[in-house]
Amino acid sequence: MKIVIDTVVDITETKRNRNDNTKEYKQQTNFNIILQTVGMKVNPYYSEAPVMDSIEVDKMGFGSNVKGEHNVWSFTLDIEYSGGVTEEDLLSLFDMIPVATDLEETIKINKGVFHTKSNKYRNIVFKIKE
Repeated sequence: MKIVIDTVVDITETKRNRNDNTKEYKQQTNFNIILQTVGMKVNPYYSEAPVMDSIEVDKMGFGSNVKGEHNVWSFTLDIEYSGGVTEEDLLSLFDMIPVATDLEETIKINKGVFHTKSNKYRNIVFKIKE
């Protein structure tokens, strides 16, 4: 089973885990938050780091204030068994989780958190694939 995550929050994997308050450290922190939050429900693993591309986001499921062309990070996680997590689980787990901002995002992240339940500010979307 796979979880496909698309977000306008910079989740670049830099492997910079030393707290030196650099951009690379903050990007890695956001990446770690993804793994740790999903890990509250299932054990995720991955073979490829998140990929960023500048794309049209209007029909991707983001909030109404996330329109036009923006940097979007796509990340696919594998989990061990089918049914271990649902999209509803992820929406609940991720809502209002703090993130570092002002990195490589092309949009202002409202209040520096992942928004999953706001029709206006949703900045992360999930797809579950069997």
